[in-house]
Amino acid sequence: GLIYCSLGYFKESFNYFNEALNFSNFLNFQSGKATSYLNLGSLYGSVGKYDEALENLSKAQELFKNELKNNNKHSKVLLNIGICYLEKKDYTNAYTSFQKSFELSTDDQFKREI
Repeated sequence: GLIYCSLGYFKESFNYFNEALNFSNFLNFQSGKATSYLNLGSLYGSVGKYDEALENLSKAQELFKNELKNNNKHSKVLLNIGICYLEKKDYTNAYTSFQKSFELSTDDQFKREI
């Protein structure tokens, strides 16, 4: 899915990300589900479907925050959420998401990029 996305083949990318999500659900593989939601959310954002992006990113956020307790991944989800809000011109929520992303991250390189 990631390779197709980087090549601009979004339909194929959606198919593979959804397939990964279905497989992760079947196996009850929480990390796979969270990553699939993150990938789908990022892809929806890339094609300008911000509401769908936020829906998928919210699911990823819930999993990374509460079930997987992975602050760095949670931070990256919040960054993507902030970008969606920024594109929707919802500057208050964008700022809040960016700030939370920065606070959660323990990756110094990532913090410099924010």
